Amino acid sequence: MTKNDSLLLFFLLFFFLGHAQESNLQVGQWKSHLPYQSGRWVTQSETQIYYASPFAIFTIDKTDNSVDFLSKVDGLSDVGVDKINYNEVSETLVIAYRNSNLDLVKPNSIINLNDIQKNTSIVGDRTIYNILFEGDAAFLATGFGIVKLNLEREEFEFTTFTGLPVFSMTLFNGQFYAATDEGIYTVSNQDNINLGDFGNWRLLDIPDGFPPVYSSRAVAAHHGRLYVDIDGDLFQYDGNLLEEVHTENGFDLSFLAAGVEHLLAGFSQTNAGDGKVLLVKEDGTITNSGGVCVNRPQNALELENGRIWYADVFRGIRFANTGGERCTALNYNSPFSQNTGEIAIAEDKVYIASGGVASNQTALNRVDGVFILDQGDWSRFNRDNVPLFFEKDIDRDFHRLAIHPDGRLFVGTFWGGLVEYDGENFIAYNDENSSLQGATGDAARERVGGLAFDEENNLWMSNHLAPRPISVLKNDGSWKNFNVPSKNLLQVAIDNNGYKWFVAANEGVLVFDDNGTIDIESDDRVKLFTPSNSELPTRTINCLEVDLDGDVWVGTSEGPVIFTCGSNVFESNCRGFRQIVEQDGIGALLLETENILTIAVDGANRKWMGTNNGLFIQSPNGEEQIAFFNTNNSPLFDNTIIDIAINQETGEAFIGTNNGLLSFRGDATAGGRINTTTAYAFPNPVRPEYTGPIAIKGLARDANVKITDVSGRLIFETTALGGQAIWDGKSFDGRRASTGVYLVFSTASRGLTTPNTVVAKILFIN
Repeated sequence: MTKNDSLLLFFLLFFFLGHAQESNLQVGQWKSHLPYQSGRWVTQSETQIYYASPFAIFTIDKTDNSVDFLSKVDGLSDVGVDKINYNEVSETLVIAYRNSNLDLVKPNSIINLNDIQKNTSIVGDRTIYNILFEGDAAFLATGFGIVKLNLEREEFEFTTFTGLPVFSMTLFNGQFYAATDEGIYTVSNQDNINLGDFGNWRLLDIPDGFPPVYSSRAVAAHHGRLYVDIDGDLFQYDGNLLEEVHTENGFDLSFLAAGVEHLLAGFSQTNAGDGKVLLVKEDGTITNSGGVCVNRPQNALELENGRIWYADVFRGIRFANTGGERCTALNYNSPFSQNTGEIAIAEDKVYIASGGVASNQTALNRVDGVFILDQGDWSRFNRDNVPLFFEKDIDRDFHRLAIHPDGRLFVGTFWGGLVEYDGENFIAYNDENSSLQGATGDAARERVGGLAFDEENNLWMSNHLAPRPISVLKNDGSWKNFNVPSKNLLQVAIDNNGYKWFVAANEGVLVFDDNGTIDIESDDRVKLFTPSNSELPTRTINCLEVDLDGDVWVGTSEGPVIFTCGSNVFESNCRGFRQIVEQDGIGALLLETENILTIAVDGANRKWMGTNNGLFIQSPNGEEQIAFFNTNNSPLFDNTIIDIAINQETGEAFIGTNNGLLSFRGDATAGGRINTTTAYAFPNPVRPEYTGPIAIKGLARDANVKITDVSGRLIFETTALGGQAIWDGKSFDGRRASTGVYLVFSTASRGLTTPNTVVAKILFIN
């Protein structure tokens, strides 16, 4: 072993043992946090079971039930999966989305075909109701007709415009059959017949033994028979005779699927959501699917070994080893639902309040509760597992969060007051044991519109439409409320002076100062900012955020307004301002056409602003756009951003959208006055296959950072983003760093007493 080899081995041991990598999410990467709780459609390959959830795809191994997930973050083009089917011939999983978009998932690629979604000549219903295969061709039953898709060439061959929706298709004895509201149409599958001409299809009616008028939603071929839906009842047809198989009062046939031994027939209650799956044998024997197998079944799948997998909109992925046997439910580590109200982060725990408030300040009546992500594991609490919530009528619309420094979680509801949770026990606060009051005109509802702790750990909250609409739970456990001119208060934020800023819905922004004397009201001050006495362009105020410099950013339906008044908020000359930015050489107001729904501030004091059109990341003063994400250029599930919370220790931003939660690891973290003694770089060592950013964490805020080789030659210099610096692994001339050790020096601009101290070492292996 040479001297250099020995040195390399020493540093390898140093880096592996000295600091473990803190996260598997690299800077600039996305991660989905979707509710893998139910499967709406199921299909199979030779080795896998595929489930479609509304948000992603489950892939379950047939041998051990191990699972993988495939979402937009992993390469799918969309969200809102509706139907799937696997084609063995081309080894292709066909995915149809609710918006009629299509993906073809092949062994080494994902192909998007958005022709149906984008075709402006198609008027009306574009839903893809069913996917039928013949060889390597897929026939799509849609709301406007039938589309043939060649899976090998990844192109559409023809469209049969039917003038009415086609709900299901099958092949039987050389004939295509299509189920519609007008009945079942058929055509011979021959080369000399143009399937694209609907005039060549004929309706099965009286001469064929069918009723003169009927509707059909499902058809399937099984064991030499054609099974059809006739007005909600199950019949079989051999080409000449139509015979009833099963009819049941109060139930309608909803789907048919051909299994190995059984025909799987799904029924739903006519006037309710619940249903059942009947298993029909060739001899006509009918068996119910089994206890707790289904609630609201969508389809089912039977394997060679007799196991039956059920797709159901209720919780859990369900299977029975044989027909009629009690089901086993598989549940996966994920959020309970896609709903997001407010997100809060403390001590690496992520809390999601799933409730919310409509734009007209009414409750959404969501009962999903609060979800908690801790060390990679999801848990929840709601009315299903906390009896107290039913007892106190506080079981819905948990939508505001605040975390005490001792770890206690406080949850504001728009339904019945405040909940306190210490990790084991719950306390409910309402008008009987607190200063909270019922809403005017809705006295039974103590609506909490916002929560925030001050520096003395007093919890301030808005009590929407209450006679005294500001309440505070003091750190000693006592309560007090206050009367202010505006009653329509929602979100609250507290600035560096201790002033409480409230969204005053349909009015403006209210600022309240208790003057440090909560129990003395005579010295309180209140100011209401409106478009008439400030630069607010509208009375539609959505959110508030205090940045690292103590400035207050207000999100309105016409862009952000910034208040930099500091302690002079109550002076008449405090009006706020709208930042002017340059666009194509012309001055314009920052995001003046955007509806700012939420604002978060990262460790570099940059502003993350969520809108109806995506996520904007702006420089600290807003003048420069750092990044813009929407559904077209990123894995975002939806362009409507409900809330954003940033883990300031890691830089990971959790983003709640209308279609679920995901996270993005940003390049900024919180920074202190000086560099920490535990500053480090990751990934470290940097291996040959890694080409992403290298982060140096634990620095002073906005510190100057220099990187040299061991001989002291400067190869890179930058400024930290908050407490983290980013290096692309290249020298000034654009070349990747050679194998060796590199030293990181940092100088803080805010009083570091030992500048140019080595704060980290980075090992490159090429």
